[in-house]
Amino acid sequence: MRAVGKVCDVVGVESGFRAITNVREHGAQEVPHLHFHILAGRHLGPLLTT
Repeated sequence: MRAVGKVCDVVGVESGFRAITNVREHGAQEVPHLHFHILAGRHLGPLLTT
């Protein structure tokens, strides 16, 4: 997560971000590997509820 924060600093994200990763079958991951999606640039609203 520190690396994700550093990437956001380098590319100029200023007002916060949301980092998402998908894992295993229910996360729709087809090839096992770790990666993050960084959402930023506007207000993202609340997290999803279950």
